[in-house]
Amino acid sequence: MWRVPDWPAPHKSGRFSLRDATPLRKLQEAFQAGNWYQLLIPAAEALADWPAIELDPDQVEAIKHGHRVPAAADATGKVRGVSMAGELVALLELDEVAHEWQPKKVFFS
Repeated sequence: MWRVPDWPAPHKSGRFSLRDATPLRKLQEAFQAGNWYQLLIPAAEALADWPAIELDPDQVEAIKHGHRVPAAADATGKVRGVSMAGELVALLELDEVAHEWQPKKVFFS
């Protein structure tokens, strides 16, 4: 006998749930009015559940060009790199052999 699966409630992605979603009608109206950009969630907020490290200006410049930067002794996994002004610069992954942060996705221009 076929049965409906038990779906987890509420559906979530990171800190976001279906309650945070914009209804299609509202999205369509925003596109027609030309103010759709007001519905965007900043990348830094969307990734707020990721650990963060603050990057100094020299590190930001290096990462903008795809260069690695040194990691702290207790560093692990993946983090978001943010500037001293709080702007999302890049998603970084620890190279455990070199003990450096490797940029995986750079957002800063």
